[in-house]
Amino acid sequence: MPNTPPPSIDPFPPGLAHVTGDGSPYPHAVGHKFEINGRVRRFAGNTVICPVPPASPLMAALIALQDGLKVGSFARCFAFLPPSSFHMTLFEGVNDSERLTERWPTDLPLDTPLDQVTTAFRNRLDGLTLPEPFRLTPEWLSCSPRGGSVLVLAGAGEIAERALRAARDALSQRLIMTKPNHAGYRFHITLSYQIAWLSEEQADDLGRAQTILVDRFRASVPEIVIGPPVFCTFEDMTRFDPVLSLV
Repeated sequence: MPNTPPPSIDPFPPGLAHVTGDGSPYPHAVGHKFEINGRVRRFAGNTVICPVPPASPLMAALIALQDGLKVGSFARCFAFLPPSSFHMTLFEGVNDSERLTERWPTDLPLDTPLDQVTTAFRNRLDGLTLPEPFRLTPEWLSCSPRGGSVLVLAGAGEIAERALRAARDALSQRLIMTKPNHAGYRFHITLSYQIAWLSEEQADDLGRAQTILVDRFRASVPEIVIGPPVFCTFEDMTRFDPVLSLV
């Protein structure tokens, strides 16, 4: 199966033209989630995720996937996340850095302190149980324009995809928040963030590496089983602290 995403997918576009520069001095993550030297920045918020179990075949395969990216000629252009932070986001909450009406609960003022939003979310989610585990298949390895290296996922069949979407709908209703990308959200696991633009040669190397590595990953993990969902807080992208398990 080729490492070629459908051309209609916007968050994880086909090709690698966007990794060599978009007219701005640095990739999107620089100044938001990371410094130009790769040091992590404060980027506090809350979210509902499915953490990757530490001692699992999935974790081992993800570490091998990330290790394969670390040895490429392009590696210095990325800040790699610690495996302890690996997760699949089920539903994005809010963060302190992006207080936008379309990305905020409709009943809370935009200047509500983050800890108060987290408390409100904790109360709203209390008693909610979501079906788990979720079953997904690895689709392709991409470099997101707003992030970095991500393993793109989809429900393992129509029933599994419906379960994922139903869980997102339930969370949206409880949290009184529907973001613009709600219906078309792409499930994924992030491995790194891009902190420097790639040369054309590095982009070619990355494309070849992605194809080899994702084929290897799919051979070892043809289906991902993950859960339960957990409401978490975070201060940055390297650690997610559980607040409430949704089971």
